[in-house]
Amino acid sequence: MMRDAAAWSALLPVAMVGTDRQSGPLPRWPGEIGAAIAALAQVERPDAGAGVDQAAADVLRAAGILAVCALAGARPQASLREAPEPAAPDTRPVADDPAVAQWFAWALRDGPDRLRQDFFLRFGRAGLRLPHALLPVALELARQSVALRPTIQPLLGERGVWLARQREDWAFAAGVVAADDHDPRHWDEGTLEQRKAFLAGERARDPAAARDRFVAALPELPAKERAELARGLSVGLGMADEPLLDQLRADRAQDVRAVALELLLRLPDAAHPRRAGERIAALMSRGTLLTGRRWVIEPPAAAADDWKADQIEPTTGIANMGQRAWWLYQLARQVPLAWWTAHTGLAPKQLAAWADGSEWAEPLWMAWRDVLRRAPDRAWAEALLDDWAGNTGPRAVLGDRELVLWVVSPEVRERYFEAQLKSADAPLVTNVFSIVTSCRPGETVSPRLSALVIQRVKQVLALDTTAGNPAAHHPTLHAQDAVARTLPHLCCVLPLALLADFNDWPAPPAESAAVGRARHEGRQIIQARRALDSHLP
Repeated sequence: MMRDAAAWSALLPVAMVGTDRQSGPLPRWPGEIGAAIAALAQVERPDAGAGVDQAAADVLRAAGILAVCALAGARPQASLREAPEPAAPDTRPVADDPAVAQWFAWALRDGPDRLRQDFFLRFGRAGLRLPHALLPVALELARQSVALRPTIQPLLGERGVWLARQREDWAFAAGVVAADDHDPRHWDEGTLEQRKAFLAGERARDPAAARDRFVAALPELPAKERAELARGLSVGLGMADEPLLDQLRADRAQDVRAVALELLLRLPDAAHPRRAGERIAALMSRGTLLTGRRWVIEPPAAAADDWKADQIEPTTGIANMGQRAWWLYQLARQVPLAWWTAHTGLAPKQLAAWADGSEWAEPLWMAWRDVLRRAPDRAWAEALLDDWAGNTGPRAVLGDRELVLWVVSPEVRERYFEAQLKSADAPLVTNVFSIVTSCRPGETVSPRLSALVIQRVKQVLALDTTAGNPAAHHPTLHAQDAVARTLPHLCCVLPLALLADFNDWPAPPAESAAVGRARHEGRQIIQARRALDSHLP
């Protein structure tokens, strides 16, 4: 067969400018390929007629013939490198139960991430590895979703690790470090993922040795790796890490400085958070007896000389925020949340009300939001969740309530959702998705809350939206459609025992194709979870 470039070059001019600007007969190609293209141009076609550009159609048909022939005549190129060493023998048993394997394959290709995580976690607990045929799918999923990597990587086995070494974009899994693997070569010669895993394991065993290893490597590490590996210091974090964190606070890379500040916020007795607390304390005073000795905060009137050393910028950095508010925000975001309760004697709920009544509410709430994200405080999160319905004005900078829901205890979270589901004003779909996303991998919703969720969902699905109302404009119909689309997500987190009658749940009177697919996917998820429960511990 002729070379691909030579075959395609005759079509390029007309393809680039179009047949309306370069009309004329098709080029001619030698041999049987050329004869096939010429013969096709002479065939009477049923699509010929008004509105059909025959010249353009002939160009496309010629391109199709060339493409098919190129595929048929393709020859493999000679390898320019030596064949890789074969994979080491796998020692862990494979997850080969037919029912589990069938549903696992479906979950990998078509299921939601939460169901995939359930499979990975159960395989890990059972000491299994992934079937060879599904390794490419699992590696590609891990490439696309960093959140799935910790549960996928331990299940790859020797074949999976070998396969990851053959593709650059799978390099994150090119050498999974097991929790009991103490081989320092993973640190000296490994990928970033290997080094992170090795450092985390060593921090759990010997925090000082891991810290010394990281310090020795710092001069040679690029900024991204300094930041990623510094996060590993959160394992076994203690006051002995303070000098290193103070050093990283002055790093030239912003990401590294941010990680250091985040970890220092978790060490309230360290010099930096204590210094930050002293700066805020100097801005606060108690009012007079006439004001009930209410706390008052006044942002600084001028920048201090020592601020730069603690990464406090004197110039305004946020649009629509005044100079003094900007300074207050930067100072407050370096103070642990527990400092505020200790210094003022006020509970988090009282401090929230105090901030709401202050003219400096916005910088205070922005700072508290940042600290809550970096150094979660359960008491503060629970106080904020209690008042979420009033989360307006400056307090609205907290953003998504999932930030708070992720921090509070499961008991507090479920009490909150029970109250939401019993409220006529709370949007059901929003709360259903929040219930799903607040579940940790492998967790299910409690039977009590699950029963309430199911009751509310069934009530909405069973409503008659057709009597005297045009379906296309009926708001309840749209609510039914939205609730029905949550079914696959609910089927991942509700207890299986409460899903036994899922096939009998009400269906919207005017079920759309999308809703039908959602119900079908829900049934498949239930079957997959049943297979897991039946065959794995």
